[in-house]
Parts: sequence; C-alpha cells; structure tokens
Amino acid sequence: MYYQPVEKYKGKKRDYTKERNFVSCNADFDYVKYVTSGAKPPTNYEMYIGNEEKCSGLFNENGYLNKSQTATLRKELRTTESNIWDMVVSFREDFGNEYCRDYDQAQSFLKAELPKFFKRIGLDKNNIVWYAGFHENTENKHIHISFFEKEPKHFQNNGKLVFSKGSVKTETLTLTKLSFENHLTSATNKLFALRKNATEKMKDVLTGDRLKEFVKKNLIKLYEQFPTTGRISYEGENMNNVRPKIISFVKDLLQKDSELNVAMQEFDSEYDTYSKRISSYKLEDKKVYKMDLNRRLGNFVIKYAVLVGKSHREIESQTKYNRKTKIYKKKMRDKEIDYCLKILDEIHKEEAVWNENFMARVNFLFEQEQWQNSYTRSHEKDFEM
Repeated sequence: MYYQPVEKYKGKKRDYTKERNFVSCNADFDYVKYVTSGAKPPTNYEMYIGNEEKCSGLFNENGYLNKSQTATLRKELRTTESNIWDMVVSFREDFGNEYCRDYDQAQSFLKAELPKFFKRIGLDKNNIVWYAGFHENTENKHIHISFFEKEPKHFQNNGKLVFSKGSVKTETLTLTKLSFENHLTSATNKLFALRKNATEKMKDVLTGDRLKEFVKKNLIKLYEQFPTTGRISYEGENMNNVRPKIISFVKDLLQKDSELNVAMQEFDSEYDTYSKRISSYKLEDKKVYKMDLNRRLGNFVIKYAVLVGKSHREIESQTKYNRKTKIYKKKMRDKEIDYCLKILDEIHKEEAVWNENFMARVNFLFEQEQWQNSYTRSHEKDFEM
C-alpha cells in the first residue's frame, strides 16, 4: 500500500487520514512501533514489547537503528511530503525456516534486493529512506518494509518536480517476487551459509581443545617459516613458499577433525552443483567462491600462527632463567591457544574490508545468473502497493 500526504485526501470519498497518520508517526501507536515490536494495541502489545525473539527491531541497509536514529526517522516520517509505502514479504512456514531464518539473512537479502526493486518502479535508490523489521510472531516469518522519497525528483509536464504517484504495475511486482525468491534460494545464498559454517568450524578447531597440541605444534612451525619482511597474508607474493605448507596443514586438520571435514564436504558439494549450473561463465568467475573460502581459511591459520608463535617466543624468553622452568612453561603453554580468542575482533575488522570488494563481484555474478531464468509476463495493469 502507499499513503499520500493528508492534504491530498480532502474531498475524497474515503478518508485515508488515519492510515497516513499511522505510517507517518502521527498516531499514538504507529507503524514504526508496530514494525519494532510486532504487536498491535491494545490486546497483545505488552506481550511482545520486550520479546526480542519475536521481532528483530528496526533495521536498514546499515544494520540496526539505535534510539537516536529511530528518532530521526520518526521526524522525517512526520514531515515528509512524499508518499509513504509499506509492504510485507511473507514466507510459507517451511520456506522461511529454510531460507530466511533470522535477522542477518533478512537484512542481507533486503540490502541486495531493495535497490533493484526501487529501480524497477522508477525510484532513485539514492533518494530513498527505507526501514524494516523481521517478525516471527506468527507461523509464517515475514518482513515489514516501509520507504519514502527524500526529495521530489519526477518532472510534470509543466517542468515542476514532484514526488512519485505511488502506483506500480502488477508485472513489476510479479518480477520482484520471483527475484526475491531466486535470491533467497540461489546457490550463491547457500554457498554463503556453507562458507560461514566452514570458517566457524575452522575457528573452533584452531581455538578449541580437540586438537590443541597438534595445532600448537604446527602453528609454531609455520610461524618460524614466515617471511620477516612485507605483509603476511595468504595471497601475498612473499608467502609463495609457505602457502603450500598452509594448505597441507589445513588438509591435515580436515583428516583429523570430522566436523570440519563435513563442513568442507558440504561446501564442495554445493560448489560443484553451482559450477555446473553456470557452465557458461568464465572459469575464473566460477572459482571466486572456492578461492574466497581457501583464502579465508588460510588467513585464519596465518593469524593464529602469528599469535601463537609470538606467544611461544615470549614464553621461551621469560622462562629461560626460571628455576621452575618446566612447570612455568607448561602452565603458560596451556594458555597459548586461549590468547587466540583476543584477536577475533581484529580478524573480523580486516575481513570486512575484503568482504566489501568480494560482495561487489558476487552481486554482479548473481545478476547475470538471475537473468538466465525466463519469466511469464503478467498483465500490464497498474496495482497499488
């Protein structure tokens, strides 16, 4: 649905003023509160207001909205002269449980797909404010979305700039629903999930107790072979001689840890299926996902090798003249792997920069894949959201 400014409802047969007030934050209980809490007043609002498991809270393309950002959004909604749209993306129970289980998936999905939707309906994605909430307070998971234009950018015949009229063709909505479904069920989406699972399993192995002694011993050996100059990274030229040993170490971990092995096999299986389905693509394009996972695992090994190696040297130095050297070494070495946990935040920050470039390439590949499908064209009539 879309709601015009209140002034435009004067003299109309049906008064939409209450609806506009609801979505524009000019009502006691408004759309922002509803999207945030997932409840309707007065019967069940209190039941959901503090239940974070039922609703994700407000978010946009940048993530969760804090109190200050929400206050700014409310002010913009009250003062905008744009139409305000609201829409719901609702999933069948089994579909939602499999393909859009949580806030992370919902936010990533909208961030990728809404700009394409705005373009289809003739809106400038850079001139749009949108916010959403992921709801689990019904049997069917669903996402509430609302958006409006920042400035008027549509020319009338007299040359005056105005806001969009709000109507959208049924054909466009049909195409959008198919695009949404393709995005959520595509091999790329599943590959991301399996990649994340494999990297998490690798973290567990490198920081856990299952292979603690084996991991420590080999990480120290790797560290001693790292170059003393230049940037140390998996794809760095100065790591050409060490990279095969890192690959060999990862293979050893796969043989020794069944959970990590299963995670990698699941990724490889889905990757093979994906590669066959897009056989028309260049080989380097298809390899982007496999190369990305190998790079991630390799950099995890390097980070932990540096941490453990430096810690090992420090301990050796500190305990050289200690009378109780053996006891002290044992106690300190037991803590070496625990130190790894302290740099997880640093790893994530560095990964974020690479992810931004990687996602740009992935989005291009996904758009190429998406338009290989053929769609049945619907009626050309207008439809009001």
